Amino acid sequence: MVHRRRTVVIGWALATGVLVAASGACSSTPAATTPTSNVSSTRKPPTTLPGPITASDPSKPILASLGQTFNIRVDLDPTKDARWLADEFDPSIVFFIGEAPDQGNATPGAPLTDVLQFRAEKPGTTKVVLRFGTPENASPNDRRVTFTVTVS
Repeated sequence: MVHRRRTVVIGWALATGVLVAASGACSSTPAATTPTSNVSSTRKPPTTLPGPITASDPSKPILASLGQTFNIRVDLDPTKDARWLADEFDPSIVFFIGEAPDQGNATPGAPLTDVLQFRAEKPGTTKVVLRFGTPENASPNDRRVTFTVTVS
């Protein structure tokens, strides 16, 4: 039995050595190099999106990258029973995420602001019309402000 196992082990070692030697002899690339591909990839490496944009001046366009979030900050009148609403925009270009009162300015006497957050969905340009009013009672007398958003 011992003789037979030794023969099997020697046979296996020889077979392995022969295969390694044969694979090295048939290869045109040295064994120590890494194979490369001649096919170029069209996938772009993942990129980090820039941080959120905050805009408060409707006379300046908002320029956002695809997938980037942007905030529109507008003054809030706390004496009124109303708030800023995202009234009109192209939902295929920008997605309305939500709204929240701005907690950033705690200075006594400073105006409160509403922050409406959007995400750039598709390249293009749209007008985002905000209306200061109540959701259930739109009025032609409601204050409106329009921002131009371009997504690239």
